[in-house]
Amino acid sequence: MRSLRVKMTLTFLFTSLLGVVIVSVLVQAATMKAFDTMVRNQQISMFADRVTTYYRETGSWDGVLAFVRRGAGGSGAIGNPNSQPQGPGNPQNNAVQPYGLADMEGTVIIPVGKFAIGDMINEAMRNQSTTLVIEGEEVGLLLNNKQRPNYTQEEEIFRDRISQAVVLAGLGVGVLAIFVSILLARAITQPVQEMTAAAARIEGGNLEQQVPVRTKDELGKLALAFNRMSSKLDRANKAREQMTADIAHDLRTPLTVISGHLEGLIDGVLKPSTERFDLMYRETQHLQRMVQDLRTLSLTDAGELKLYKHPVEIGEILDRAVQAYTHQAAEKGVILSMQCAEGIKPVTADPQRLAQVMDNLVSNALRYTQDGGQISLNAAQDQGQLLITVSDTGRGIHPDNLPHVFERFYRSDTARFQKDGESGLGLTIVKGIIEAHGGTIKVDSEYGAGTVFTIRLPYNHSPAKPAV
Repeated sequence: MRSLRVKMTLTFLFTSLLGVVIVSVLVQAATMKAFDTMVRNQQISMFADRVTTYYRETGSWDGVLAFVRRGAGGSGAIGNPNSQPQGPGNPQNNAVQPYGLADMEGTVIIPVGKFAIGDMINEAMRNQSTTLVIEGEEVGLLLNNKQRPNYTQEEEIFRDRISQAVVLAGLGVGVLAIFVSILLARAITQPVQEMTAAAARIEGGNLEQQVPVRTKDELGKLALAFNRMSSKLDRANKAREQMTADIAHDLRTPLTVISGHLEGLIDGVLKPSTERFDLMYRETQHLQRMVQDLRTLSLTDAGELKLYKHPVEIGEILDRAVQAYTHQAAEKGVILSMQCAEGIKPVTADPQRLAQVMDNLVSNALRYTQDGGQISLNAAQDQGQLLITVSDTGRGIHPDNLPHVFERFYRSDTARFQKDGESGLGLTIVKGIIEAHGGTIKVDSEYGAGTVFTIRLPYNHSPAKPAV
């Protein structure tokens, strides 16, 4: 039995039918008990009326047993030997009587249960008996042994019809339970089956899969999460494929330049010169940067990025970034500045990694800030944390691209990649380094007006464990 739907259907069905059986049994038992009580009370009331009437007319209990056995009414008047038993409350010679009579001393006059004529009733029977009172005088004890009453033919028919009605109702509810169980199992398992089929298609390579969201409960939330996961997988896969193609192209370009110059030098076609060696060196440096970015990304993904922490003055990190990019900013006509609030405490961090973060953010800002723009680096303390912002007055980030700027391999501008040799990993690496320090980074941008990256670093974050 591998089908979840079959398992759930059988589970619902078993539970429902078990409930129907239990309820039917309890309802029938309660109904029969109530019916028995009603009939017993009715018969006892009629019996009490007859014996008290006899006592009023005779003044004693002598002959009462023969009277109640002969019956009453019509030809069965008091003392008429030809009368026949009629209706409830008229015990027969061979019937099991649920009620009897004793005098006030407890001597049995009309037998009941295990008590014969002349027996003395015990305390238990006396406690459950009813005292008969005539004109203020206690004349006898009405005995009730709580047995099932004797039914008339009409009462037996009615009782059987009640039992049949309970059984038929139980069968009807049972049939309804079968259909409800099937519908419930289908409603619950259909989203799971749809997600299973979609997952199988993802396994086959078709990553963009969406399943219907039918409810707002846990299954609906699961479907939403599945759809988001599928979209992210598809987007990440396409970005990875594009990134692989772009990196392959970008690796091929410097390798082609280096190998072409080396072949020319070996064949004597080209003469050694400082310019040619400098060109090959720059291409080699470019290759090293790309390889280093990929390695850093793999370490951050695995959570194994090594951090060598010690107290760091954040002003020194910002100043070094400004000094490194001052010339490049001047060439573009961009004003690059920094400002640190007074009294900032040193933060425990890896200075090399923080410098790498600032390099990525400043170079990214320079890439999108035009002539006459500004780039500002600021540091302050806020709520017990170190707050760093890198803001620019560049062209900003389009709202469609803003949620994805930290995603791996995501680039909104393919032309920039081809032109500047960027891998699209810089901001992903920045996010990984900041999170490895226990901090957070977010981006706010107004398209066409500028962008602000905000970093928060805790002062009490424990050192990261080195990679094994």
